[in-house]
Amino acid sequence: MSWSLPSIALRIYKPFRSGRPMPHDWLTGNTLQELSLSAKERGLSLAVAFATLIAGCVILAIRVRGGLDHRQAALASAAIVALALAASPVGWTHYQVMQYPGVALFLGYAAQRRLWRLLAAAAACAAFLYPIPVAVLKAYYDVANSWPNSPTVMYFWTSVSALASLALFGLMTRELPRVGVIEGKAYAATP
Repeated sequence: MSWSLPSIALRIYKPFRSGRPMPHDWLTGNTLQELSLSAKERGLSLAVAFATLIAGCVILAIRVRGGLDHRQAALASAAIVALALAASPVGWTHYQVMQYPGVALFLGYAAQRRLWRLLAAAAACAAFLYPIPVAVLKAYYDVANSWPNSPTVMYFWTSVSALASLALFGLMTRELPRVGVIEGKAYAATP
């Protein structure tokens, strides 16, 4: 039940197939003491986390053209939190609430500039970070007093949060050049 890209990679590596019980690591993945990963699985998790962080940092550096203006710092920080949570080898469901201060900042930015599509996209991502997946999985759990024995349901609802986090990172970094001044060049505050 860890919601991050390394966790998604491990779930793909140890698939859940229809008609079979859910893999043990899927059920115990939120209890580190019970989680037992092979060296290959640990390597896969580390590789996905590292690749995600490196790619995200490169994207961030390109978007700010190698220099971060003080007016971009808050939005860049929010983007880094989104990236870090997507890349974290262990990402409990409630970790996603750490993104909400940055999301609030970003929603305020979009509303102030009347970027309504950006506001809607960011709000949708925020909803899929935590409240919607938790509500859906809780509803499934409450019906049967166990997690749904459906690979489709489990793959989707345990992956959507990490993907929403990456989408937020992308939206935030896309807006960075429009916020502030880099190397003495003014960038428009609106698109």
